[in-house]
Amino acid sequence: MFVEIILLCRIAVSAFGNEAQSLLEIKNESANDFSDNSRLKERFLTPYVLNVFERMDNLDSSDNAQPSGKVRILLPEEDENPRDNGEEKTLTFNLSEVLHGNTTAAHLIISNHLPRTTVQIYYRNIRIEADYTSLGFIADVTEFIYGTSETVNLKVFTDNLPNVQIDPILAVFENFSPSQVSHLERSGKTHKRRKRSEGYRLDNYSSTLNYTSYSNICGLRPWIVNFQDLGWDTWLWQPHSYEANVCSGICPTPFEDGYYNASQHAIIKNCFHFNSNFEITSIPRACCTPIEYDDISVLYLSKNRILVMKLLPEMRATRCGCR
Repeated sequence: MFVEIILLCRIAVSAFGNEAQSLLEIKNESANDFSDNSRLKERFLTPYVLNVFERMDNLDSSDNAQPSGKVRILLPEEDENPRDNGEEKTLTFNLSEVLHGNTTAAHLIISNHLPRTTVQIYYRNIRIEADYTSLGFIADVTEFIYGTSETVNLKVFTDNLPNVQIDPILAVFENFSPSQVSHLERSGKTHKRRKRSEGYRLDNYSSTLNYTSYSNICGLRPWIVNFQDLGWDTWLWQPHSYEANVCSGICPTPFEDGYYNASQHAIIKNCFHFNSNFEITSIPRACCTPIEYDDISVLYLSKNRILVMKLLPEMRATRCGCR
């Protein structure tokens, strides 16, 4: 049996910027009205996709991960005139929405339930080597699809397995280095990255940031956000919830030896706010607010039925201060 895979490589005219998207921008480009969400999730959320998503959440600043980094996952388009006779299938991936100047890699993934020796992938007469992993057969097809406006045909042969289900997906990486792509595709358990705030001694900036009993003083408090409460779970597939945290409490005066991470501006504000010798009464006191954040990875479905994975910066408060 062989499966012919056609990739339509029409390059999108508009360029994609390197700036990180806001959560509201992502919401506007996402799909929230698909009646077949359950079926799409079954097809999209393969072991490969879930593994890449988990490992993306563990990219940190030492990996030089860019906020604009994305992985787009494509399913083959529906064939209006299927030619499936049990021996041959034709699958089409339309890349017009995903190929642009920031594309760094494109990998074809074939289901992980096939025996090691049964799959061969060809571009014309060129055989493409595929790595056999616990996540499936992974073939680097970057050179065959990037920078072309023509249709690219990939043939997948599965020896002696007629009517086999191969569950192909195409993963297109944007703004990731080759080493980062390798990291994302590595199978196995990952260790949760150390939060950026953990490198600081608490007593260096505030004794209240470790959830102490001083609940009325500026400090970091736990806050779990459930996206279902916002009605966003129809398009934001992962995570279902996450620890956002919140900064709350008063900023006392005087600030003692650098406690409360007070800025110079906050110190001046509080001096004016609390000093009765000044007639200026409209100056507000310093406010407790996040001064450091951590990013998280999100997984959402776009309006054109492309699954997108990306890092979203400044989603989790990790350190508070008076400003």
